[in-house]
Amino acid sequence: MCRFHLGELKGRFFPAGDGGFSGTEHLPLALSEKDPMKPATRFPVPFLVFALAVFLLPLVVSGSYVIGVMCFVALYGALALGKGVLLEQAGIFSLAHPTWFGLGAYVTGIAAVKGLPPLTAILLAAGFVALVAFVLGAPLLRLKGYYLACATFSLMLIIEIVIANLGSLTGGHDGLMGIPPLSIGGLALEGDRSFYFLSWGLCLGNLLVSEQPDAFPHGPGHRRL
Repeated sequence: MCRFHLGELKGRFFPAGDGGFSGTEHLPLALSEKDPMKPATRFPVPFLVFALAVFLLPLVVSGSYVIGVMCFVALYGALALGKGVLLEQAGIFSLAHPTWFGLGAYVTGIAAVKGLPPLTAILLAAGFVALVAFVLGAPLLRLKGYYLACATFSLMLIIEIVIANLGSLTGGHDGLMGIPPLSIGGLALEGDRSFYFLSWGLCLGNLLVSEQPDAFPHGPGHRRL
């Protein structure tokens, strides 16, 4: 997870004078070099307690509203963890992270509505988003600091406007309707509790992986991609 505070972003990601990175002296230790004192693995007790509480919650809460809200908490938690990896491991202050999140969701939903199996639709969306991110990211990553933040924020707004105006394909502001239920091995996941366990399983898995110091061994080297 991120080990710096918002108050430190200006000094570390936007050093005065050049509007961007000028070296590793402005980066925290996790970004500039590997900490030799860091343990090989981390599996803290608070994580286990939190995971246990998460999976026991549906047993003590009967209302579907709370379960539904917690599903969104897990989804946005996974999004935040990805953002943390981007900041901490790559040192890139990009504001387009939600763009890929939403674009992948729309491509998956549209492909599923068109008749593709859900898992195939997910893989197709992942490949499509990776391709778009590569094509658009190649020129954007030449920018630094404030310029990169402004450019990626503009990209996010452009993609949002495009999705909203392609109503016949995306559903526009009303959203995409008629998405079939997700099925894995013939087992259809329906109902709030099924999605609750799926979303929180993915979120906790992301949290566990992102907390391993050796999960991204080339993080500092990939800072400038």
